[in-house]
Order: sequence, then structure tokens, then C-alpha cells
Amino acid sequence: MSLLERNSLIIGKLLGDGSLSKKRSARLVFTHAFSDKAYADHCYRLLSMYIPFGKTQPYEKKYLDSRTGRIYRRIQYQSRVSPFLTKMYGLWYLKNQKRIIKLIPHDFVGTYFNRVSLALWYQDDGAFKGERIILSCECFSDKDKQFLQHILRDKYKINSQIDCQGRIDISKRSEMRKFIFLIHDLIHPSMERKDNTSDLFKIKNSIKERLNKKGSSRCKSRTTVYLPDCLVSPLRGTPYSRKINQSIIKWISNSNLLDKTDCVQIYKWIVQHDVVIDQRAPLTITIDTEVNDCLNLLSLLTGLEKSALVYYSLISGI
Repeated sequence: MSLLERNSLIIGKLLGDGSLSKKRSARLVFTHAFSDKAYADHCYRLLSMYIPFGKTQPYEKKYLDSRTGRIYRRIQYQSRVSPFLTKMYGLWYLKNQKRIIKLIPHDFVGTYFNRVSLALWYQDDGAFKGERIILSCECFSDKDKQFLQHILRDKYKINSQIDCQGRIDISKRSEMRKFIFLIHDLIHPSMERKDNTSDLFKIKNSIKERLNKKGSSRCKSRTTVYLPDCLVSPLRGTPYSRKINQSIIKWISNSNLLDKTDCVQIYKWIVQHDVVIDQRAPLTITIDTEVNDCLNLLSLLTGLEKSALVYYSLISGI
């Protein structure tokens, strides 16, 4: 039995749709919409390697929504009791007067939280909303929410905010890209609605196609980027646009990013290049259309600003 895998799985499930119930000993329960049965079965297969379940799993439940008058079907798995789950109950739940409060055991989660935990939490209780990624954590205290933010930032360099509904909100484009590339290989096929990496790989292929075209575009446009003053000052008064165009194409062509198929490696590339440029000065450049297209697509792929991409193209040639 892998202690790390067992603990990372239980963390992801308890941050998501899983809960522990206890009389004398504790058991794990998790419920999903019937339309997500394939994913629920996947979770059961993962957890059943470490947690005992009965032979009559799963249970189908129906309930009437009084607001719509419609009957909905849900699928539920319920484990047997075990000493491990009873121990987990003592870590995750606190009796406060007549209420049972769910909390996050910081030491335990800080030690065992990993990509598996994050992927389960996201698939259970997260949402991809186009321009935002949401992780539900409304049931936890403000202190626990801040702790989860720190985990994302300190372990995976993913920055987030707390939205008005008390959820973790990842809305900056580069942070979204880091998040989804980090866990892509752990997303179950039935949860592809929460994963847009197929669209991102189409963008990557488009960049490669443009780079493979021979010749330069006669069409040009002007764009302004913001770079450190130490890079901008030496360029002023020189025919810098041509140099920058060449630097961009050379840097993108030589970058191993476009050849990467492992999403975790793409995540690491974005983390490495996601820097804050201090003391930025504006620089207007005349840019070939094809070069500008490549920059725009690379910005969409990685979430990084065009200014950051131009910055790296220039310092790579220094």
C-alpha cells in the first residue's frame, strides 16, 4: 500500500464531494449525478485499493426537486468502516456544541496534497468557465481557504483569489494554463468538459505551421510592448524592429515548448517564464504579421503577456 497515494486520494475526495460519517467508526460516502457515473466508478476504483467497500456498490438514489418538479438520479458509493477512516474523521471534523464542522487538517494536507488531490478536487467540485477556473470550498473557514490558496501558490506557483461566493477563483490566463496543464493527464475522459487542453494543442500546432512557412510577410503592423528600461534604452534611436522580429522567430523556433507533448513539462515551462517585469518602459515596434500571429498564439497557449514573450526573446540573444 502506498501511503502517499492513499492519503492524496482521500484529501482530494474530502475537498470535493466526499464526506465522512461516524457513529462508532467512520465510513466514506461520495455522491455524483448519474450522468457522471463513469467518473464516480473511476473514483471508486482508485479508492477501493485502499478503502474497504461492500459488494453491493453503488447505490442509485432518486430525489424530487421541489423547485422544478423533476426527478433526478444520483449515484452513491459508501465504504465500510475502517480504522484509517476513523482517524481521518478525527482530523477533518470537529464537534462544536451541537454542530459538526468540517475543517482542513493543515499538517496532513500540507504533507500529502499533490497533483492527484488537486485533480480529484477539481473534477468533483470545480468548474471551467472559459475565463475562470473555480474550486468550491465554501464550507471551510476563511483561514482554511487561505491555506488552500497557499498550497496552490507554494507547491505549484498558481495564484488565485477568493470570489464573492467564497470560492477559489483562478482567473489570470497564465494561472489557468498552469493549472490545467498540471493536471491534464489525471482528468478522466468523462470530465473533458473541464479540460480545454485539446484546444490549446490546436493552437500549438498552428504556431508550428506558421513557423514552417518560408519567407517573411510583407504585411506589418505596429504594436507596443513593455520591457525593462535596461533593454529599451539601448534600442532607442536604432532600427530595432527588424532585430526584434528576428529575435522573436529565432527564440520561438529554438524553444522546445512547441515540441513538448507532456503537459506537465508545458506547465513547468510556463512557471519558468512567468515573471513580473519591473520598471517597464513602453517600446513601439513594427512587427511582421506572421511574427505577430505567432506571438498572439503563443500568448494564448501559455497565458503569458506578449511583453513577457518579447522580453525572453531578447534576453535569449544576449
